[in-house]
Amino acid sequence: NQNYANLEYIIIDGGSTDGSVEIIKKYEKYLAYWVSEKDRGQADAINKGFKMATGEIFGWLNSDDIYTPGSFRKIAEIFQNRSINLLYANFLIIDSQDEIKGQIKLCPVSLVTFISDGVFPHNQSAFWSKEAMQKLGLLDSSLRFCMDYEFFLRFFCLKFKTKFIDDFFGAFRIHDKSKSSTIMDVCEREHNLIIQRFKLNKYKTKVYKISSMCYRFLYYSLRMDYEHLFYLLRNTINSLKSKVKDYK
Repeated sequence: NQNYANLEYIIIDGGSTDGSVEIIKKYEKYLAYWVSEKDRGQADAINKGFKMATGEIFGWLNSDDIYTPGSFRKIAEIFQNRSINLLYANFLIIDSQDEIKGQIKLCPVSLVTFISDGVFPHNQSAFWSKEAMQKLGLLDSSLRFCMDYEFFLRFFCLKFKTKFIDDFFGAFRIHDKSKSSTIMDVCEREHNLIIQRFKLNKYKTKVYKISSMCYRFLYYSLRMDYEHLFYLLRNTINSLKSKVKDYK
């Protein structure tokens, strides 16, 4: 539904028995390749797709999520600037009925905002060049949850050329059976492992956290996005209240 002709659409299914294969077959004529077979986890499955891909621009979408209409054409136009390695944007939050429940707005990301404040690109709204993919390598298949975090962190550690667009390229779906709802306990452990692997503990201090928050407030103040400023302020207050409560 993107109305973008130059699309190589690859589906890697993990041997589903829930009717997914029947749906895939229904759309088979639109696909460059698909397979349904057992894999060694989400990252392994995504890597299979990357190995098959021959395009100039890469991205991946998990089965729960969607891209917003018209995104691919915008992305292809921006990537005409060959110096860009990674392009990322904001993303929406939707429920099981495709109703928009919220939005996550980013800003131009640095290593400081990435590590200290948790502001980083998400795969629903991020695309990168073939050249970057060849240099970075594949996802870390040993990770069950934070494979996207680790993958995008490499862009900033290796100082690739990145570009933020204040738009919405995709949507992340929240529902009771989503992976994000069922294995959140794995997230913190893997996150800490990644920080240690890249030796980035120095960025996880209150000073960096506060500087990153101030940067985000300034960024959206200059853009006069008062709705998002209110959202940031409300989240900051709620976070402080929670910490005070825990302390008591």
